[in-house]
Amino acid sequence: MVGTPILAMNEISNLLERHQDIIASSGKPVIGWFCSYTPLEILLAAGLYPYRILPEPGRNITRADSYIDRNFCPYVRTCLGEALEGKYQFLSGLVVVNSCDPMRRMYDVWRYNIGGDFNYLLDLPRINSADAVAYYRESLQNLIVEIETHFKVKITDTALTEAVKSLNTSRSLLKELYRINRDKGLLLAAADVRTVVRASTVLPVDVFNGLLKRLIGEIGGYEVGVVESPRILITGSVMDNPRILELIEECGAKVVGDDLCNGTRQFWDTVESAADPLTDLSRHYLGRTPCPRMKDAPKRFDHVLRMIDEFRVDGVIFYTLKFCDPFLFDVPLLKERLAEKGVPTLRLEGDYTLGTLGRVRTRIEAFIEMLRQNVRAA
Repeated sequence: MVGTPILAMNEISNLLERHQDIIASSGKPVIGWFCSYTPLEILLAAGLYPYRILPEPGRNITRADSYIDRNFCPYVRTCLGEALEGKYQFLSGLVVVNSCDPMRRMYDVWRYNIGGDFNYLLDLPRINSADAVAYYRESLQNLIVEIETHFKVKITDTALTEAVKSLNTSRSLLKELYRINRDKGLLLAAADVRTVVRASTVLPVDVFNGLLKRLIGEIGGYEVGVVESPRILITGSVMDNPRILELIEECGAKVVGDDLCNGTRQFWDTVESAADPLTDLSRHYLGRTPCPRMKDAPKRFDHVLRMIDEFRVDGVIFYTLKFCDPFLFDVPLLKERLAEKGVPTLRLEGDYTLGTLGRVRTRIEAFIEMLRQNVRAA
């Protein structure tokens, strides 16, 4: 045994709690982003500080109701509500991907009512083809031109290549964390793993990579444990409330993996270097495991099924935010594929408030008891 995971985990948690101080001390312009399709490599290559906007649950989001409908995605409404309250005044700019209609509307409201020096809407194709790759490469080039002009910087191919290497290291390490945690008896709780993933989106890349290497090394020093509890995979949109993960494990199951926007979907695939950096990035973001806003749903379903096999999953929980139409349309199709494989499922819905927990506990307990009976019967 070389140590305890608590040592590195505590340091990551402490840095995450004071990440605003770290951002301020960096002296770099801070660029807010929302979607896992945001090309962070370009921001890093420009010497900017990428910051994923992801509010904690329980916020009063009524401030946004004067600008967008109440039946909009609660994630969008919460982000906009906090921005209207002045929480993100430290940002030097914003890059928004046209991932869905509510996100595009939020961009409009933000630009006209909150302002800021640099607000950019990045057009992302919905298909992966040679023409789409060429089009998206041009979109990335346009983003580079706007960043260079506004921030008076030069984004070189060398800087892009180095940014790709740094973020590929983060992606590979995060993927390794999921696998070694699985192999070592799930020493880290699901909420701790989520904390690590969240830290990857707000801490400096080099600092985060060093801490994650330490954490993986410490976990690797433990003997393999045996997990008797039912094993859960969560798939869906943004996981707004880490208490859901804690609640599942309090009810007697283990969350062994996820397919979430703020989970594995943002790092499971690395950028392959084959051509010039911009073409590599274009191919990566269009060719990675897609989310429901993309056209190739079967590719994502196949990815979920592979994760079920790799992490020896007993049941799948769909976690979607209210009014998130792309994911809600996706659920019955994926549920059908899982039924063919004999994998039980449960659908939960969040609204970015803490009131969700009391309503879902009984359903989670019943689902986990059913999984226990299935395991005993097998």
